[in-house]
Amino acid sequence: MSGFTVTHNLFAKRAAWSKGSGQCKGFWEIKDGSNILFEGNTVEGPIDSVTGQACPINTTFATNQYGDNPWAATNNNIFRSNLFNGVNSVFPGQPYNNLCPVAEAPSGGGFQLTNNLFGAQSSTRLQALANALNGRDWLINHNTWVVIRPGGQSTIIMNNASIGPTTGVTFRDNVVWSGGDGTGNGGYFKPFSQFPGFVTNHNLYRDQRGGVSPCPADCNGMKPDASDKFVYSDVAVGMVNLADCLAVDGFNSGGNYHSCALSNTSPGHRAASDGTDIGVNFDQLDAALGITSQPAPTPSVRAGERRQH
Repeated sequence: MSGFTVTHNLFAKRAAWSKGSGQCKGFWEIKDGSNILFEGNTVEGPIDSVTGQACPINTTFATNQYGDNPWAATNNNIFRSNLFNGVNSVFPGQPYNNLCPVAEAPSGGGFQLTNNLFGAQSSTRLQALANALNGRDWLINHNTWVVIRPGGQSTIIMNNASIGPTTGVTFRDNVVWSGGDGTGNGGYFKPFSQFPGFVTNHNLYRDQRGGVSPCPADCNGMKPDASDKFVYSDVAVGMVNLADCLAVDGFNSGGNYHSCALSNTSPGHRAASDGTDIGVNFDQLDAALGITSQPAPTPSVRAGERRQH
């Protein structure tokens, strides 16, 4: 498959399906497809009531379970301006697993993840981006990941060193909670040696590693850029209304996702590489979703902070 668009769809799992099946299958999975645009979609679903896990979305997965399709490719796929609720993690690039030989033509390249909002959820989020295998030349920018509890995310990007490195990743203008349990365990990009050519800049990291030397002093090998910002509490991220943002559940109810935008006193306000706020551009997200009017969120007010107008 090549050259098609997936826009303005609702991908939903019924609440009745969250009864402990033992395996949480993905919302979307590409086994062999390139030049795909996935934009303006809403992905939502429940938390499995037994395992406590939300389901993943596999964006590029060029293999099958038998390893007999080495010609498969997932190149130049763009995931832009989508609303993800109840999504456990994104599998951004798995060109080949240990059953499938590496093809002569490179696969898993040119992946873009741009301007997506990953809503908060109460389950354990294993990785923001998981199982990066043999990928290359990725752009991950202007996304916002919201993680509710410390220790709920083991790392931002996980790479399986036995499969192969992912090269040329640019991670820029994102709001993201790091991995960690507050004692120095967990990490950012793991293992960092499997991401040669990695570039990070203009991100707002909510550091959860803790310990004696939290990031930026110790980021599990990552060398942050001077433009990267680090905060050490959820409130310090500076969202318009953190409580309301966290109230949005896997079915986009219980809160207003616009509350996840940054306030004008956030360290990420107008601090992105393009002069806008770090994280999601909510005007662009609304336009892609076809939303023309939305009740404005009620700002939370802290000492010394002005209300949004």
